[in-house]
Amino acid sequence: MDKSWINEPDTFSEAYIKGVESFLQFAKENGMGSDNLIYCPCRSCNNSRFKTLEGVKLDLHMNGFTHNYSDWILHGERVHIFSDSENDISDPIDSNTMNTKSTYLNDDLDEMLDEIGEMRQSNTNFHGVSESFSNLLRNAKRELYLGTLKGFVRNRARPEGSIAEGYVVKESLTFMSMYLSGIKTRFNRRKRNYDGLEDEHTGELSVFSMRVRPFGHIWPEPTLSDEELDKAHQFVLSNCEEVEHYLKTYKAELLGVTLEQASELELRDEGQIKQFPEWFKKHMNLLHHQKVVEATEELWALANGPFRLNTKCYSGCMVNEVRFHTKDRDTRRTTQNSGLVVEGQHKNRMIEFFGHLHRVIELTYLGDRKTVLFQCEWFDTGSKKTIQVDKHFMSIDVRSRWYKNDPFVLPIQVQQVFYINDIKFGKNWQLVQRVQHRHLWELPELDIEDDCNVNKTHAINPLQQFESTGVSQIVEGDILTNLVREDVEPVIIDENTYKEIRHRRHLEDEDVEEMQNEEGYMFENYVDEDEEDYIDEDSDSIELESNDDDLDT
Repeated sequence: MDKSWINEPDTFSEAYIKGVESFLQFAKENGMGSDNLIYCPCRSCNNSRFKTLEGVKLDLHMNGFTHNYSDWILHGERVHIFSDSENDISDPIDSNTMNTKSTYLNDDLDEMLDEIGEMRQSNTNFHGVSESFSNLLRNAKRELYLGTLKGFVRNRARPEGSIAEGYVVKESLTFMSMYLSGIKTRFNRRKRNYDGLEDEHTGELSVFSMRVRPFGHIWPEPTLSDEELDKAHQFVLSNCEEVEHYLKTYKAELLGVTLEQASELELRDEGQIKQFPEWFKKHMNLLHHQKVVEATEELWALANGPFRLNTKCYSGCMVNEVRFHTKDRDTRRTTQNSGLVVEGQHKNRMIEFFGHLHRVIELTYLGDRKTVLFQCEWFDTGSKKTIQVDKHFMSIDVRSRWYKNDPFVLPIQVQQVFYINDIKFGKNWQLVQRVQHRHLWELPELDIEDDCNVNKTHAINPLQQFESTGVSQIVEGDILTNLVREDVEPVIIDENTYKEIRHRRHLEDEDVEEMQNEEGYMFENYVDEDEEDYIDEDSDSIELESNDDDLDT
């Protein structure tokens, strides 16, 4: 079969059109599968895609036929392979039983490179392959920071100089940017997980001064029921440090006990707990009307509850520069930021509650004061059937829920965790993976009394950096030794005697130095450099020993 038309530059010539028709007829009879698709041998597809006969015909006229593809083994043509030991022709190999991928690699490396060069120089549509090849080479050169250094190369004849110059420029710009004001640099730019400016959270109450930044406003707004909003407000009051005193007063009036006794008692009745927000509101309104000092504007605003119409819901929140997403938002992404854990009380003992974030709720009070809550769903970890803990892992059954009536937590109370599918217990179990964020450290807590004592100690005994009142001590083995002689009586000398000794010692040092210079000149022709260094070191040690003897006397 004549295949000279393959290299025809004009893809719409009469010879090329007839050749394409003959190729398609041959592929239809020998290489077409049951799905009526064949490999497309155009220069763009290069036998890497399956297409219909019409699609292949269009590509061959638009892009041309692949060079050097004269044996149509991917389209049903039989090839003859010659044996190395004999000159006779072996049996023909059927392409249907041959590994097409390995058979197509018969061309050697030189032919493949020539083909790539011709395709690059031609006007055919080779943009996709060229871009992929360039990206491959570019990614192969990146070795951590070496890739950054190689990017500084501008003169390939002098790569080391280009790297050195680029590195110096980068370090200089980094250094100078530390002293620039009013310009965005790597030292003053806003971090990715930015949680808000400090002056935006200047409230006196702890619930109004949390450094959190919700984002991803959900629209249309999911409406909170009156019961959910009341529970959210009740949780805010129960976790506000400034409201603790009024909660004790409420328990003392309700139970008829003193404040000290009320601090040790817990309200068991659910109705009594629900009545506290209403009592607190009446109490603060009375104090605010009487203009009592303790009834601040923030406490009065907190007591009157949040606005129901101004409650907003978000799909994410930044807390201490840690990003949290809701579970619904995580389902649309490959990343995970909805897992969390919080410590809480269960049956008079502290345990960890694991769950995921359901919604981020922002409550607005009087004076445009805002606080943020996390509405969560908690996994049931109250029995051994739903949680498995071994030496290294903790696995949780994520099918069951508990504490559905207590879903709210403050953002500053939670820690982020991740859940990984457990291949040991099945698809309904997930492993808990804790992480330590790079910018957060767990420091031991110090009691206020201890902290005050430490500050008082430093105030009484200030640090003297350049003054020592004691004698230094060294340890030789297990014996503690003082750096002072105790076998002789100390000698006290006056100032004039001390100056005379210093002057005499100075003159002796000059004489010794002059003598050493003369000896070095006399013996410089008889000793090598190593021996000369040895003599100098020995003379220095002798001089030091003599000085020490003078000090002792």
